Amino acid sequence: FFQVLKFLHEKGFPYGHLHSANVMLDGDTCKLLDLENSLLGLPSFYRSYFSQFRKINTLEAVDVHCFGHLLYEMTYGRPPDTIPVDSFPPAPSVFVASVLESILTCEAMKNGMPTVSRLLQMPLFSDVLLTNSEKPQLKIPTKLKEALKTSKECIEKRLTEEQKLIHQHRRLTRAQSHHGSEEEKKKRKILARKKSKRSAYESGEEHSAKYSNSNNSAGSGASSPLTSPSSPTPPSTAGASSIPPAPPPPPPPPAAPPLTTEVPTQPSPQPDVSASRGALLSSIQNFQKGTLKKTQTCDYSAPRIS
Repeated sequence: FFQVLKFLHEKGFPYGHLHSANVMLDGDTCKLLDLENSLLGLPSFYRSYFSQFRKINTLEAVDVHCFGHLLYEMTYGRPPDTIPVDSFPPAPSVFVASVLESILTCEAMKNGMPTVSRLLQMPLFSDVLLTNSEKPQLKIPTKLKEALKTSKECIEKRLTEEQKLIHQHRRLTRAQSHHGSEEEKKKRKILARKKSKRSAYESGEEHSAKYSNSNNSAGSGASSPLTSPSSPTPPSTAGASSIPPAPPPPPPPPAAPPLTTEVPTQPSPQPDVSASRGALLSSIQNFQKGTLKKTQTCDYSAPRIS
């Protein structure tokens, strides 16, 4: 039936329903049955197995995987317990074991299924002589070929989508079981405690920093000296070269005449800046002591201690 599978694959005919109930021996001839199942949309017998592995995504790979199940059942008299198979019981032939390892092991599931042509080159099949020399013939009209091609593409697309959903479900199940374990719960509790302690420590530091900043601002305001508006502010040395020098102080007023005990003296009036020099001299010449009135002066020149 390997020759039949090779012939169907070359013609682009989708099969995918290889199992022990669809293989019939007619003398020395092996025949495959139910070729129309894929065209009728019936699910494969081993679909629950190969839909779990994303490398088995074509109908050719599906047929090879189903052949591995069939060969295991023919060799050991029962189907495999689990797929992939970790260890095989002793096989009657080393060649059979090599074929099973190339199809049903975990490494084969990861790397992908071998092709039918590659399996025919293995020692288990390379020494087989075909007694029937007739070449199989299958006439398919052109319109039917396009329909078969479309059907094959739809089957493979549906298989790929189903494998993606199964893969996502597996990842979700593993994540839930991982996070629901007691060890992970303890780790999350410890991590939550560390985070709460860290947040409390950071909030305490922030509060202390705000309190120290408020104290610094209050202290700086209290310790800064209050300057009266009348007191001049000393100029900065950085801009001394650009600021013009201050004007010289005004000259002191003329000294008052000495006071006598007998005749009170009246201080001379402050000369006007705009008066001429001649007016000043005339007022000095016309000065008469008799016209002065007695005055009482208060001396504030002595220092006062409060």
